[in-house]
Amino acid sequence: MKAETARMHLPKEFKKAEQVVMARTEGEEFTLLDRKIFNLLLWHAYRNLKTQAVHKISMDELRQLVGIGSEGSTERLKESLERLWRQNIAVDYKDEETGAKHTLRCHHLSFDMCSMQNGYLDYAFDPLLLEYISNPKVYSLLSWVTAVKFKSLHSLKLYELMKMVFGRFSQVKSFTVEEFHDFLELSDGYDGRFDRVKDRVINPAVKEINECAEFNIAVEYVKGGRGGKVVGIKFIAEPKNARSLSDAANFATAPKDVRRRGPRDAETIDMFSGASDADMSQPPVLRSDTMAEARRIVGEDGNAEDEFSEWLREFPSGRHFTVNPDELFLSWLTMRVKKRNDERFKGVDIDALFVSFVPQD
Repeated sequence: MKAETARMHLPKEFKKAEQVVMARTEGEEFTLLDRKIFNLLLWHAYRNLKTQAVHKISMDELRQLVGIGSEGSTERLKESLERLWRQNIAVDYKDEETGAKHTLRCHHLSFDMCSMQNGYLDYAFDPLLLEYISNPKVYSLLSWVTAVKFKSLHSLKLYELMKMVFGRFSQVKSFTVEEFHDFLELSDGYDGRFDRVKDRVINPAVKEINECAEFNIAVEYVKGGRGGKVVGIKFIAEPKNARSLSDAANFATAPKDVRRRGPRDAETIDMFSGASDADMSQPPVLRSDTMAEARRIVGEDGNAEDEFSEWLREFPSGRHFTVNPDELFLSWLTMRVKKRNDERFKGVDIDALFVSFVPQD
């Protein structure tokens, strides 16, 4: 079965709870493969998290989704699954009633080793962890196409965090140097060596995210104290323009030999829409000022990026949405927020009303 066939029944995106994105691992070193497998098992079970406790995936599909070959891969998968079972994950949370801070410790998942002999993996998430991942209030809305392509654990963790920030009213995440060390779980060899952190961790991670992600990130350094040493790090999520987003999508999904050559040029202009082939084949890309206006419309408690994803799910891209997606999205979002906040709009079918405004062929 080809990877494309294996993916047909899976959602395009999945939610990863903020507490899990920010969680710490305790015990042996957590690897990039471990995080990818956890993400993929979460993605694979995502639609059934609330209805079933045990999930099943074929080993062939798991190999294809992770992107590793068959030779020796079963042992690598077993070793990674063993770590996910042995390791504790430390989840920090705040009591909603008292405001007191607590830490929950549990395992990532359980699995049946015997089932693997029959070509399938039966697995389940820890019940305490399931409470967070099945109904997250704050989350990172991840695309498997992007998340599975990262080659660095540091890049993947930072991407997951900044994907959660992107689309919010404030698209900035700030750390002290110590907090950044703790978040990425850097080894002791980086202590007191910020030049090494910058050269070996931050710069490569920013470069990889900007190549692969749906957005760019910029980094600023906060200096203070005697000698003006770096005491803080600020990451800013920024929207891509249409061309760079198309390049990122091509880069993330292309085979390795194509990625070495760079993104494919697809600038043929459609005579009816005035859009290029690349633009027509990709979801609509909104201008930065459109997303800024969307963040103003939804307010500080809303998430403009999530609203845009919902719009794309409700109305698949096509010629009319490519021609003027900014105006169409803002019109839909304005009506959606009005329905949510104004009793007079409660009975109005916003989606049907919106479709009636869109010109047809």
